[in-house]
Amino acid sequence: MTPKIAVYNGFPFHYEMFGYLIDWSISRGITLDIYTNNQHDMGCFDFHVKQFGPRFNVFPCVELTTQKLDSYRRLILTTDDDWYFPRQFPNISEHNLGKIVSIEHDNWNRTKFGNPKIGTRFFISRPEMPWAIPTYRLISPEEKRARLQGKIRIAAVGNGFLPGYRMYDFGGEHFVGDNLEFHVISREIDPTCFSGFRNIHFHSELDTSTLVEVLKDSHYVFHYPDKRKIFRAITGVMLLAPGCLAKSIICRESLHYYLMGGIFPHTIEYSSDSVLSLSSDTQVEQLDQDLLDLIQHRNFVLDSILEDS
Repeated sequence: MTPKIAVYNGFPFHYEMFGYLIDWSISRGITLDIYTNNQHDMGCFDFHVKQFGPRFNVFPCVELTTQKLDSYRRLILTTDDDWYFPRQFPNISEHNLGKIVSIEHDNWNRTKFGNPKIGTRFFISRPEMPWAIPTYRLISPEEKRARLQGKIRIAAVGNGFLPGYRMYDFGGEHFVGDNLEFHVISREIDPTCFSGFRNIHFHSELDTSTLVEVLKDSHYVFHYPDKRKIFRAITGVMLLAPGCLAKSIICRESLHYYLMGGIFPHTIEYSSDSVLSLSSDTQVEQLDQDLLDLIQHRNFVLDSILEDS
């Protein structure tokens, strides 16, 4: 009998969490029903249909009832602290409570739900928790190499693009070379945070398809963290980098907290006094092998939720 899994997202964000679950479910022949808020979806569902075809189902959150929940083998909460779910199911049965898998986004344990809990990455304060990077293939090595022509393109992503939020000042003088082009991607951007940069483009409120195209065209994805959250969280856009075969540039503090150097073995590390000389050769074949390793690990972790149910 084909396994049926429900996915629940009550928030008007975190839509990037669906892609790797859809990719995994298709590879395993699983029927996947997504119950979600669709406010500010940034064209996410149109993108996923284009990417995967109509091989999953999408419903409003309110259509998930106790009777329907009874029919699923597992329920995946895409965000651990999603308060909409307990409001919708204040008296959930012990049987259905045991079906819940919680996707953890934080170093802190923020919910009672989840058996098991699965991190979106390795969390240094929760080393016993399994993790699976929310990534999947978005481009082939052949197409990637064909796109990497002309200028060296760096996509800057993160939450530190406002004064007072930056981990430290990191201006254009920290990059060597004239053949560079920067694309800054965030919901909130203060251009004054980017003094000294040339050939810079700002992208706010990008729809999902356009965002992915920018990352596909990028040699590098540069993480610009919010210092208030440096030990707790990392932007979800950063986790799309492996699937787009873009080499990650991550600050030393993030590598320390998440041990992401072990997860992304070909990451470039930077600190406040770094000067980066970036090559147009990002070693796409190595990045492709890193992606295959991440997908294999993702499948191993997600397969376990079926074995334990």
